[in-house]
This record gives sequence, C-alpha cells and structure tokens, in this order.
Amino acid sequence: MHLNKLFYQPMWADMLSDIDDDHLSQITDFCLKQSVLSDGRKFSNRGGWQSNDYSFNDLKNTPMESLLHVIMGKINECMGVLDSQIPLEYESIWINVNKKEDSNSVHTHSGILSGAFYIKVPDPSASIFFTREYDLHQWFYGSIGSLNRTEVTSPRTYISPLDKLLLIFPSWMPHGVQPNPSDENRISISFNTQLKSDIR
Repeated sequence: MHLNKLFYQPMWADMLSDIDDDHLSQITDFCLKQSVLSDGRKFSNRGGWQSNDYSFNDLKNTPMESLLHVIMGKINECMGVLDSQIPLEYESIWINVNKKEDSNSVHTHSGILSGAFYIKVPDPSASIFFTREYDLHQWFYGSIGSLNRTEVTSPRTYISPLDKLLLIFPSWMPHGVQPNPSDENRISISFNTQLKSDIR
C-alpha cells in the first residue's frame, strides 16, 4: 500500500555563512554585555539567561541590525514557499545564553513564523528538538507497540545546531533545547514575527 504523509509541518534551515567571523564576534560581545546589564526573564529557560523582548527598533545601530535584516529576508522567502505574498515583520526578538547544564523546556511561541539563529554553539549535542507530545501521537504508537522510531512514528525530531545556523518554523510548533554539556556559553537569538502593521 502507498503511505500518504498527511499534514506536513515545514521547518527551514540555512547556514548564514556570509556573516563573517568578526561580525559574529561583535554580536557575541553585544549579547554577553546585555546579559550582564539585565536580570532577564524566566520563560522556557531552565537555568541560563534569557533577555526581555526587544523590538527591531531597539536593536538599530547595534551589531544585530544587519543580521536581523538578513534573517527577515529569509523569513519572507519562507512565506513565498507557503504561497503567501504577505510580508512579515518582527514581533519580538530575544537573546539566550545557556551555561553548562542549562536547557529549555518544551514550549511554543506567539506570532506566525518564529526561529533561532545560533551565534555560538560549543557543543552541537545540545540539540533543539521539535515534538508532537502535546497530542495523542506518542500514546498511539506506544500502545500499538511500534518498535522503530521513524519520521512517522517518532514523537521528536532533533537538530544539532552549529554556529551561524538559522532555523525558521511555524510559531505553534512545540520545541525545546537539551542541556548544554559544555563549560562554554551557548548563545543564540530567537524571534517571533507578525503581519506587517500597515496591512493588519
């Protein structure tokens, strides 16, 4: 019989290799400075530091500005893949600094498309994972005794991040981050998007 895989869930990945190492170092220094200036917030983070939300305007004239322009171009490419010509804009942007053993519990975001850009990943085994454990998926395949974890039966998909990797995904997709096993900081930025204000 032919297997039809219904309700495909998109997720995009791209290496932003055009961002040179000097620029990435400036972004790293900026993020670490922010982590010293603010207590941040607790949301999905288990340990570690997460900034409060920034708007795009908050980050103008910082090392982040040109990076955010590049990311927004990629986001609107994704909208084209979804057969939409409606442009998006940033709803919120935040910084994540995970020290040794820090992680992020399973959560979802607000907005339309969300994502993460990895600035410094000392150990890629601290994977981001996408999960279907918010529905009956895991119970069903466990109850019928499925032996193998495939793209059909697996409740989770793991992605090992690298420096300069950009991930974009629908905001409602549940995901989390495994503990950082390294003594070095794991630094990333995350973002949510919304419809541009002039067309809402």
